Amino acid sequence: MTIAVIMPSYNGAAYLGAQLDSIRHQTRPPSQVLIRDDGSGDATNLMLNRWAKDWSAIRVVEDEHSHLGVTASIQQLLKVTADQTDVPLIALADQDDVWLPEKLEWAEAWHREVGDDQPALYCAGANLAGQNMEPLGRAPVWRKPMGLRNALVENMALGCTTVINRKALDLLVGEWPKSVIAHDWWAYLVIAAHGGLMHYDERPVLNYRQHGRNAIGYLPSVAGRWRRRLGRLFGGSMPPLFAQARGLLSQYGDAMSPEARAVVDEFLGLSDGWQRLRALIQPVGERQRLLDNIALRLLIAGGSIK
Repeated sequence: MTIAVIMPSYNGAAYLGAQLDSIRHQTRPPSQVLIRDDGSGDATNLMLNRWAKDWSAIRVVEDEHSHLGVTASIQQLLKVTADQTDVPLIALADQDDVWLPEKLEWAEAWHREVGDDQPALYCAGANLAGQNMEPLGRAPVWRKPMGLRNALVENMALGCTTVINRKALDLLVGEWPKSVIAHDWWAYLVIAAHGGLMHYDERPVLNYRQHGRNAIGYLPSVAGRWRRRLGRLFGGSMPPLFAQARGLLSQYGDAMSPEARAVVDEFLGLSDGWQRLRALIQPVGERQRLLDNIALRLLIAGGSIK
């Protein structure tokens, strides 16, 4: 199988070398590494050009756009990858992590096992690391299965661990609604809504660097995670779950199965007026943790989720 890695970069010169080195030395190396820089002001482009001369797998993607942000940059890379006909597996990467050696090998093994007849998504666990790669423990380990009811309210698919197949790529290419919360969440939601195959591997596959310039990151401490929960509960800072679900129906509703559409319609039925109060007594989604499910019900009933 050909594996293409896609990675957006932005002011990542301090971290890129370690990440590219970890990708190059996979037990199952990729055939291509497509990198799109988003208008860096540091030495990122110089470093990328040096790496591209030294490693023929690297292709620096150039276009007319400047600073798009991580989600739109991923979109551009997906489009470029889709134009190639011989790429059955696509691995998403962040510029500042360090992959463990077996990351791509494990993902490819699962994809070979399930075949390529349906859209498929593999994701996995991660080790948390500080700015200098000092260990900070594990990212949350998910115990409940992946599925549409979970994808509507929570993202299990950490993007930098995710590997999708060609059919999943074909679903994701094109314009995305403005309501997309994050590229990895959107990929999970779209594939789940189309009845795709999904697998969360509990094994950590990378060291996930946490630092002040992360676009998205985990909070390693229990206290930090609880501050975030309480801030969302009382500060109205929840992601727009209903808006993202409406975007899903607008983009893909006609292609979804009646069963999947019914699940999304049921969820959206809780978004209007007094109907929100039904969230206190009926299922609204399937988050991983009991307290997060309780918080979700309260947030919907209180009108904090748009």
